[in-house]
Amino acid sequence: MINVVLVSSWEAGWRIIGDRGSLIWDGFDELQAEAARPVREGLFDRVEPIAVPPLDESDRIGGHLGVIQDFVRAVESGTDPETRGAPDPKIRS
Repeated sequence: MINVVLVSSWEAGWRIIGDRGSLIWDGFDELQAEAARPVREGLFDRVEPIAVPPLDESDRIGGHLGVIQDFVRAVESGTDPETRGAPDPKIRS
């Protein structure tokens, strides 16, 4: 018997579609992009893959661990973390 573990990301998979192409994020580390070419085949644009540059560590990547690390860094330095909860000043009780 073969044990297969199917893993899915808590962040889910995302697809962003624009006028000139689309980007797919698998919820983990992989990004794929494609650009629409000016030639159509029936109802569909022809597409070509685009190389996605690697993510920069300074962009606060790292999933849930990155959020926790950012929070700890904020507590130690007295700065605001990227995901900060605060009352919305526009909402009045």
